[in-house]
Amino acid sequence: MFAVNGDKAKQFAPCVQMNGSNGWTSDCPAFIAIELNRSKFEETIAQKFTFADFAGNDIGLLTAYLVLAAEDMGLQTCILGIRNEDKIADFLGEPNGSRFPLVIAVGHAAEGYELRPKDRKPLEDVFKLIK
Repeated sequence: MFAVNGDKAKQFAPCVQMNGSNGWTSDCPAFIAIELNRSKFEETIAQKFTFADFAGNDIGLLTAYLVLAAEDMGLQTCILGIRNEDKIADFLGEPNGSRFPLVIAVGHAAEGYELRPKDRKPLEDVFKLIK
């Protein structure tokens, strides 16, 4: 996991700006780049069992806690799925082929910023209560 802030954050922003997306990140004061690192044991298990994505689960848990902790500190976050992993690896001095499944933008929302409406599936399409 890497934290990038200050002037380096401005230099990092193009790593998450692809095809005209995330232009607002040019003004973001900090980013957290989460790297996927699997142990040899996990690689062996993952080859044998399709359900054994321990690293993916861990990254999801880590991301949730980071976002909640930042909010508790009065900061806003945005989890960015659009990113250029090769640019990120180069920026951070990591080897080509390094995986960065998520980047979290951290800071304060711009004054008057309105969240865009989200077009989500209805709850009943993604959640089933079994009684």
